[in-house]
Order: sequence, then structure tokens, then C-alpha cells
Amino acid sequence: MKRKTLYLMIALILISSMLTSCKKKKYTITYENGSDINTITIDGGSLATNKEVSKIGYRFIGWYDGDVQFDFSKPVKKDTKLVAKFEAINYQITYENDGDSVNNPTSYNIETEDIILLNPTKEGYKFLGWYDGDTKVEKITKGTTGDIKLVARFHEAHKVTIKWGAEFEDEIIYVIDGELLDEPETKIRDGYVLKCFEQNGREYDFDKEVYNDIELVAVWLKYYQITINWNVDDAKTIIQVPEGVTLKQFGAIEKPTKEGFVFANYYEDKNLTILFGLEKEVTGKSVKENLEADFDYFKEKKIDLKSLQYTQFDSDCTHYVYISDGNGNGITYYITVKDGKYKLDLRYRM
Repeated sequence: MKRKTLYLMIALILISSMLTSCKKKKYTITYENGSDINTITIDGGSLATNKEVSKIGYRFIGWYDGDVQFDFSKPVKKDTKLVAKFEAINYQITYENDGDSVNNPTSYNIETEDIILLNPTKEGYKFLGWYDGDTKVEKITKGTTGDIKLVARFHEAHKVTIKWGAEFEDEIIYVIDGELLDEPETKIRDGYVLKCFEQNGREYDFDKEVYNDIELVAVWLKYYQITINWNVDDAKTIIQVPEGVTLKQFGAIEKPTKEGFVFANYYEDKNLTILFGLEKEVTGKSVKENLEADFDYFKEKKIDLKSLQYTQFDSDCTHYVYISDGNGNGITYYITVKDGKYKLDLRYRM
């Protein structure tokens, strides 16, 4: 009896073990497509589903487990993370152009940086632009998709020859009859600044319509680079003044402020002995590399108001403006009138 009971217990243990071994283990499959993450659970030994995914501008290559493309024909034996991989689709760009050929790209993809299209030329015609149907295309922006066909459009026009001179080649521009010529973008020429364009020795008027072929000549002025040492906290200003122009004609130069002082004059030397006046023309002989700025100290001084030439006063009659201090300096002063007393403030000298 005891032996039968023992056999029965052994049989039950074997049956339980067999049932346990027949129970299938579960595994997780994680599909990662960019920010889209989806996880499913399948029985061990089963096949994972090869899900189809898409991405604009890209071709789906497959699901990858690390660097290895996953084989969906083999049963799953472990938890697995699958990542979708894509490659950019190449699109074709075709051109229809009866002008001179230009080296524009013939293909691109969604990752290509902006393509700035080069413009063709055609003798006797103005280029109007590249067109995709009725849409003018100046560039193909990054992120664009699809094949593109571009057509070059031209319009019969007058020939404008720009003679830049010096080391520059002549420039040809075409202008449609009756339209204005846009002023050409100036070129950089060391030591010179562009003054104007002349036609037959006279300055050309860009507000004049074009009705025939014309030739324009660039007129250059030599300029000098001047560094102004303000003598205020090591402040400096670099200006470029054309030859023959005075500092007064050059225009306002922004000056630093100096507590208790006003700007007086420019000098050619650090000792402030050689005056460079505002009326002095800038030439190769007159200008040096640097100019020194001088500032006058504010001083209380008595001035005979009768000697000042009155010009005007403001609406509240508290500040009078006078020109010239009797010495022909042509300086403007602001005079404050308070309680019948006059006060000259040099801080407002202009």
C-alpha cells in the first residue's frame, strides 16, 4: 500500500512538471518610430508582426534591433526593442531654359539645405525668374519634397553696360522698355568709395525710364581712413572720408561725453598744437592716420550779453539761443533766464 502511494505521488509530480513546461513564456516587443512608441506582448516562440510605417520624404528601410535588421521569420526568444529606420528619397529637378546654361542642382532630398537658384542670361532679354507653373521660384527650401520642373522666363529688353573700371569686369544688365534701372549693388574697392554713375559725362538719374541701350561709367573717389582718438577712456572712432571732403561736409560724428568738458577741436598731433579744422579738405597731404580730439573744461566766465547776436527763444521764454560770441566763432549758446538774471551754460555749446 505504501509503495502504491509513493508511485502515485511520483506520477502527480511528473504530470505537474509536464504541465508547467508546456506553459509558454511571454515576451514584449517594443516598436519605436521617432516619438511614436508602441509595446505589445507575444508568446515565446511566436513570430513578431512586421508593421508598415511611413515618413514624408523618406523610404522605410526596416525595423532594426540595434545595428541589425530584425528577421521577422524567426520566433521571438527574448524581450526586443525594434527601431524604424528610413532613408531620404532623392527627387529630380528638371529645367526648361533657352538661355545660357547655369550650374543648378538636378536632384535634392528633404534634408538638402536651401537651394538658391542661379539665374541664366539671354542676349537681348531680361530674366524674369524660374517658374513652377505660375509660381515664381527663387529657392528650393529645406523640407520640400517631390520632383520639380522649372521653366526660365525671359522678356525682350534693353542692354545696360556698367563699366566699373579698375580691376572689375564690365557688368551687363537688361531693362524692359520703359522701366527703371535699379542702381547696381556697389563693389568693394580698397581705398575708394563709389561716388556715382555717369552717362556721357553726366551723373545718371536712376529715376529716368530706359528706352534704349545705354552705357554707364562708375566714378570712384579715393577715401582715407582716419582714427579719431577721443582722449576719453581710450575711446576711438574710425571713419572713412572721401578725398576733397571736409569733416563738416562728412556729417555728424558721434562723440563720447566727458564729465565737466565739451568738445573743442580736432588736432593732428598728440600735443594738440596742429589744428585740423572742420573746413579743411581731406587729401593725401592734409590727413594723417590719426586725429586727436580736444575737450574744453567748463569754466564760469562773464560774457557781455549785449555782444551776443540774438536769434530766437523758445515758447516758454526761459531759454534764449544766440549765435556768435563776438569773435566770429559761429558757436551756438543756450542762455537761461531766471528771475531776471542771465546765465550762460557752456555745457550746451553746439
